[in-house]
Order: sequence, then structure tokens, then C-alpha cells
Amino acid sequence: MARRLAPILAVLIGTAAAASGGPVVYLHPAAVVQTGTLTLGAIAVVLSGDPREEAELAALPLGPAPARPCFLTPQEVRRRVEGAWAGRLDLVGSGVALLPAGAVPAPQQAQAAALLAALGREGQGRLEVDLLSPLPESAGKPVLLSRTGGSGRLAGRIQVQIGEASVLVFVHPYASVARAARDLPRDHLLSGEDVQYAEEDLSSLQGSYLTPADLEGSFRTLAPVSRGALLEPARLTRNLLVRAGERVTVVFVSPGLSVTLSGKAWGSGGRGETVEVTLRDPTRRFRGRVTDTGEVVVEQR
Repeated sequence: MARRLAPILAVLIGTAAAASGGPVVYLHPAAVVQTGTLTLGAIAVVLSGDPREEAELAALPLGPAPARPCFLTPQEVRRRVEGAWAGRLDLVGSGVALLPAGAVPAPQQAQAAALLAALGREGQGRLEVDLLSPLPESAGKPVLLSRTGGSGRLAGRIQVQIGEASVLVFVHPYASVARAARDLPRDHLLSGEDVQYAEEDLSSLQGSYLTPADLEGSFRTLAPVSRGALLEPARLTRNLLVRAGERVTVVFVSPGLSVTLSGKAWGSGGRGETVEVTLRDPTRRFRGRVTDTGEVVVEQR
């Protein structure tokens, strides 16, 4: 069945590539990888109308190959590809389980890949796993029996049921974590120069943490933060200049014209964030950007 589906899948993906006008990357569900640099061709099939483009994408470096079984979400693969490739492409697949050569016996590789996929669906980036007990010989759907870790992420020791067997694993989720780039006083409005990000093993962190997505918008410190310390949620607060339900000044801007009116905010936001506002007619909403002074600028083209 798999052999019959492969040519059909290749045709479908090739058709998609032709329709979109760019290459299509089809992720393998699992891949056995060698030590050294991980390439896109090791974890995916690349289809394009240009053979040179296919070869270049297949050789694209995605970082070092993992030393232990690992799962990459599609978002993580795309992030790595976009960091090394300036062109446009389409990505197909639900993630890829990476098995270092020799880490898992061949008869258990499919079982290991299923286990990694089940754990990886709970994550948002890269997840590495230490197998603390052997995998069963018979196949079975992995069911997570315990869930630990900060911010709702799987981390640390996790019990997994596979068929009638219970397997113990240690999960190492990795994410880009925010730390203070310098000493920050209390009531300090954060800027880009105040924050540095580094990919870290979340299972080794003591306390809560924030990712780039968590820090979108404007924030102010509630307590001093030392240089290099984690930026924790309890030490920060949103720096809201506009609050939902309150009156707000709305500035409509178009080429050569600016009109200032009184309106109502339907969302809260800080400097640079987007909120919805209305004027007299509450059914007609506009989206605008919050300025440093708390006004909402709506650009009209």
C-alpha cells in the first residue's frame, strides 16, 4: 500500500508546486540521522521545477543533528528553513521524528517515532527525549499518563502507556527564552535592548519564563531584574495605554490629510499594538495602532 501511495503523493505534491509557483517540502514522519549537520534533505523530500533549486534546498543546513531522539514541529522546521533560505516554499507534514543512528534498535524505530510524535504534538518547537525504560516489542498507540512542566509544556519525567506496557521518558523541550540583557530597575518600560533570547532546555529552568510570543506588545517591570535573569511573568505587567471600553482619541490618517475624532476602544493595548475602535456607529469598527501618547492611528489608503 505504501509503495502504491508514494508515486501518487509525489504527483500531488508536484502539482501543488506547479500551482504555487515555488518548491514544496514534504516532511518524512521519521528519519534516522547521522552525526554532524542536519540537512533538509535528510528529513524531507524537496520537489521543484528547478533541479538546481531542489539540490540547494536538500543541502540546506538546519543545525547540528540531535544526540538523542528528537521531534521537530512543522513550525520549527519552517523557522530553521527561513533562517537559511530567502525564497518562498510550501511545507507539508505534521512534524518529523529524528532518530540518531544507533540510538534505537531497528525493530523499535517505528514505535519510537510514534512516541516522539505523541509527545511532540504537545510542544511548540524542538523536543528531545531520553528513553528511561525499553520500548515494548509490540506496537500500540502512545497515551500520556502524566503531564508536568511550566507554562503547560511537557517537561521532565513523563509516564507513557504503549499497549499494555508503561514506558518512562524524560522530556527536554527547547524554546527561545527571554532574559534581561542588563540590570532593569522597577517600573522600567522594556525596549528591544533590554531583552536577549537564547534557546534553552525548559526542563532545566527553575521558575517560569517568557518566549518572544509572550512578550509581543509593551511591558513594564514590577520589580528589579538583574542582568542575565529570566524575565518572569510575575515581574512584568502590560503597559496598557488604551483600555477596552474607555474613550480614546482616534486619528484617521490618509495622504495629505489627518482627522482627529473621539471614539471608543474595543480592546486593550500598549505602544505599537493594534486595537479596534468605533466612532458614533458601534457596528462599524476600525483597526488602528496605539501611539506613545495613547492615541489610536487608523491609516486610510
